[in-house]
Amino acid sequence: MTNIIGTSSNDTLLGSNGADTIKGFAGNDTLIGGTGSDYLDVNSSTGNNLLDGGDGNDTLSALGEYDVVSGNNTLNGGAGDDSLSADNSAGNNLLSGDNGNDSLSVSGGYYDPEVSGNNTLNGGVGNDTLSAFYSKGDNLLDGGDDNDYLNVNLADGNNTLNGGLGDDSLSANISTGNNLLFGGDGNDTLSASNFEGYRFDNTSGKNTLNGGAGDDYLNVNYSRGANLLNGGDGNDTLTGSNYGYGYGGRCYICTGNNTLNGGAGADNLNVDYSSGDNLLSGDDGNDTLSASGYEYDKQGESGKGVYRRALGNNTLNGGAGADNLIVDYSTGTNLLLGGDGNDTLSAYSALGNNTLDGGFGNDIITGGNGNDTLIGGDGTDTFAFNSYNGGIDNLYDFNATNDLIQVSAAGFGGNLATPSLEPSQFTIGTSATTAAQRFIYDSVTGGLFFDLDGSASAFTQVKFAQLSAGLSLTEKNFVVV
Repeated sequence: MTNIIGTSSNDTLLGSNGADTIKGFAGNDTLIGGTGSDYLDVNSSTGNNLLDGGDGNDTLSALGEYDVVSGNNTLNGGAGDDSLSADNSAGNNLLSGDNGNDSLSVSGGYYDPEVSGNNTLNGGVGNDTLSAFYSKGDNLLDGGDDNDYLNVNLADGNNTLNGGLGDDSLSANISTGNNLLFGGDGNDTLSASNFEGYRFDNTSGKNTLNGGAGDDYLNVNYSRGANLLNGGDGNDTLTGSNYGYGYGGRCYICTGNNTLNGGAGADNLNVDYSSGDNLLSGDDGNDTLSASGYEYDKQGESGKGVYRRALGNNTLNGGAGADNLIVDYSTGTNLLLGGDGNDTLSAYSALGNNTLDGGFGNDIITGGNGNDTLIGGDGTDTFAFNSYNGGIDNLYDFNATNDLIQVSAAGFGGNLATPSLEPSQFTIGTSATTAAQRFIYDSVTGGLFFDLDGSASAFTQVKFAQLSAGLSLTEKNFVVV
């Protein structure tokens, strides 16, 4: 074992093939360590430092112990578990670790904005970690195979993790830069949320996760940037929701546009309360795609229902499989495409004029408060209505032979009872002719009306759906829930 103390000038120090410990000072220091576990201590140095450690577990420590230091630091480690620590550094830091579990730490603090260098870890095979809290520079972790971790929370630079095979993770919560994770096969995670405990800040960067095979997860809650998850095969999840309160009761808005290409597998895509335009494609598998708002009762807000609306225009493609596509309480214009399979499409209490297309299969389709276009496609489809005053929906291809109209007894009233409509409660014509009749189908125009009191005069019939003219509609086409 060799222990060497350098000078305040530029030192080139030659170690042995054993474990070498070198103490450098203010100059530019170089340690050629050879095989063995080598240690170069240049803490508080402002010079440029190089440790060429070779094989073995090598360490370069270049911490800014009292002040931010400005030198550039390089560790060429070779095989083994190598570590470069350069916290509070404003220089550029490079760790080429080769095989082994390698780590590069270049974190700053809340009061150290000068931590601005660019940091690179070339890890090779092994579980590699790059930590750069509060960093303002760009960070790159080329991890290779195995499980790699890039931690850049509260950072401002652009961050990239090339993970390769294995379960890789990029954490960039409350960051403002652009984040990119090439996960490859394995279960990969990118988290760029704008919420940490009770703290909100501005997460405005663009986040991209290219996951490949495996179960991939992109978390961009409260983000204001544009986000993309290419999940590939596996059960993939994108969450880009917006619900919550910050300091002083403020509710922070997700304004970014989110895109998820789920690929094969059961994918879960959730961008509830988002005000951006979102494209969610589930592809094969039983997928859940949600871009909804919410209604709740909250004390202190006039005792009324409080709405958190989803404001963007959303496109949800379910693909093959039994999919759930949901845009409840949204205000934008939404397109829901169920694709093959028995799908559930819902725009309950949505204010926009939405298009819901079930595709092949036996679908359940619920319109909202706008004038929606509802398309069942092939199969036995159910068109659900929760009230009679939610706009006029166009049932584009209603087939009286096997399709159903589902109505809510509570939402419609008029003495409706589950599970079916009484023959006396339906008629074909232009208006009710008895007090019992509730649903009127005009076979000439195709209009479908509801009358709360039948032929009595206290209530004026309301048109709530438009069907094709000339259908052989009967009370058997109605289901009461």
